[in-house]
Amino acid sequence: MEEIDKRLMPFAVRQMDDLYALQARSGLDAVIVDLSRIKLQGLAHLAIRMGCNALVEGGTLTLRDTSASGAQAITPLLIGWPSLRALAIRALAHDCRLEHGATLGEMVFTRTAPALAPGWSAGIIFSGQDKELPALYRCLDGLVAQAELLSDTGEILVCGPTRDIAFLQNYPQVRYVVYDIAADHQGPFPISAKKNYLIRAMRFDRRLVLHARIVMEPGALAAAPVEFDILAPNVIHRSGNGEEANIGLITIDPGWPDAVPRRFERSTLNVCAVEYLRLMAHGRPYVDGGAFAVSARVFNACPLEDGLLWGDCEDVEWSFRAQTLGFAIDMCPQMTAVNTVSKTRTLEALPRPVAHALRAGNRAVRMLRNLGVRYSGS
Repeated sequence: MEEIDKRLMPFAVRQMDDLYALQARSGLDAVIVDLSRIKLQGLAHLAIRMGCNALVEGGTLTLRDTSASGAQAITPLLIGWPSLRALAIRALAHDCRLEHGATLGEMVFTRTAPALAPGWSAGIIFSGQDKELPALYRCLDGLVAQAELLSDTGEILVCGPTRDIAFLQNYPQVRYVVYDIAADHQGPFPISAKKNYLIRAMRFDRRLVLHARIVMEPGALAAAPVEFDILAPNVIHRSGNGEEANIGLITIDPGWPDAVPRRFERSTLNVCAVEYLRLMAHGRPYVDGGAFAVSARVFNACPLEDGLLWGDCEDVEWSFRAQTLGFAIDMCPQMTAVNTVSKTRTLEALPRPVAHALRAGNRAVRMLRNLGVRYSGS
């Protein structure tokens, strides 16, 4: 009886650490989010969406702000209740019904959207060139190690041009999806159109997209939240000298790519992945296009922009547009992946013993922080 009562108690979110714990929860009957402090950390939008995603259909999400101000302006250290109310209504319009929202400092929503159906689809963007096959095989081996993809509610796809697919003979569980471009096409590759084509070919509600250089670690999908909008894995780079952080989640302060930033962008290169929420105070987040997961209903409402080519910052544009529509960008620290190509070369110029020592130290810190997060969330 005590265990049942604990399960039925509202899950309360007041600070950043509560959001880390909330990410691991699902099927809740009630969530209460106090935005008083979280709104000042750039986490209001994410907290609202995480609260919704953790609910069962028919569950209630209560939003409160004990410091609520009726002022409409957004000024330093002040986000008025009218702005939070507008944010909440936009963020929850897809999945919830507003029950009560006229009182200053409190709103109540009921989740109307059904839970995501069971299942994972994972797809790899493949150039079709033989020289990419070693990387593709490493990527496939990482996916085959995910139990979720080998069940009746899982699938693995490779998307590439028309070619002999005998190279997949050792992977009978993999489906090859043909994507050809016009023979006379010149210039950068239409990467967004290819990603959209791959994602639309997927059958299940949770959809993972990878470039071949990304290898998912064992247990990565098992660690992912049950529900999410757009999700970044925790990407690292590993070599003979050890491992270091790689780019998975990035934040920058302008609302759109054509706005001049006032601060340098920050990413999981600057902030340890298990403390990724600290990035949100620096601007709007976006996922690295080389590895991300998206739920089917979010993708159906907001696919990538077909017209964007390789190098056109398609991941930035897509992430910002999805947030404007009310969806949230998130990251899962325990959903680990390895980028076999370092994007940073941070330690490559150092003597091997120094690089090895620094990477070993980074690895030890990351392991301890991951253990801390897992312990606090259990």
